[in-house]
Amino acid sequence: MNSDFLGFLEPRAERLKLYATQWLSRGLSSVAAILLLIIVGGILLLSLAFALTLYIGEAIGSYALAALYVSGGLAVIFVLIWLLRKKLFKTALIAVFSDAFFDGKKKVRNARELENELLKNELRIQKDNNGFLIEPLKFLLKKLF
Repeated sequence: MNSDFLGFLEPRAERLKLYATQWLSRGLSSVAAILLLIIVGGILLLSLAFALTLYIGEAIGSYALAALYVSGGLAVIFVLIWLLRKKLFKTALIAVFSDAFFDGKKKVRNARELENELLKNELRIQKDNNGFLIEPLKFLLKKLF
């Protein structure tokens, strides 16, 4: 009896482990790719800023003033990215994780769609739980009365 139960349970536990491995590897590989792009992009931006500072400094004759111009330009870019951070990063991560965890079946593209899916799921759970509790009560009431 015990070996039958373990024989029944073991493949299901293995399936759960395999799915967890698949989902985590997809999600973490997406995060790693995004981090790699950010690091490489940062290095490229730093190199570009340094080259631009040297070029402008050579043209105007003051490297300090050129560095100030380039820093001001980067500060404007930073402020724009900060103001658009939710749109740029949160939406992109939601789409990446949605594809990774749902194999493209349940495509959620932004925070609003994610909230809608969460609400639908909660309603489905509540409906199932109520049915789970109410149906046996209805059956008992029919038998008693």
